[in-house]
Amino acid sequence: MTVLLGNMEYDVKELEAAKYSYFKEIEQSQSAFEALAIMERFISEAETQIAIKERGQGNDNMKKLLNYIQEHYAEPLTLGDMARHFHFNPSYLSSYFTAHNEEGFIDYLHKVRIGKAEEMLRTSDEPISEISGMVGYSDHSYFCKVFKKSTGFSPSRYRRQFRGQG
Repeated sequence: MTVLLGNMEYDVKELEAAKYSYFKEIEQSQSAFEALAIMERFISEAETQIAIKERGQGNDNMKKLLNYIQEHYAEPLTLGDMARHFHFNPSYLSSYFTAHNEEGFIDYLHKVRIGKAEEMLRTSDEPISEISGMVGYSDHSYFCKVFKKSTGFSPSRYRRQFRGQG
């Protein structure tokens, strides 16, 4: 098992060092149940090493997903588009995204888009309808609804209140 995990680039130094003490414990065990319990402890240690590596990879994958959204927020981006781009099943990507991020895909996309819209409302003279399109909303009224839900302000009120603070 340690050779296999090592070949798969898992960190097995601790497991490798501990295997001989596990062998000795198994050899001295008084029953099959005791030997099985010792093997289960060994397997549990191996599972811990696997989980540690996968958590690191999960973070890398999540960073790639979040960066992609940051770069493509202005496009008509859907979960299906992201799934195709990253070669995931859409339902798996949805659950993966939610499990590795504080919010789901669509909530995160809205957060990014609304953040960009807030910045533009504070710093530019572009019409609100243009800004809604520039941050990825094809429906201006939907943009206004999402913006107000997120910030507590309509886009025009937000602009009046926070202009020049960006």
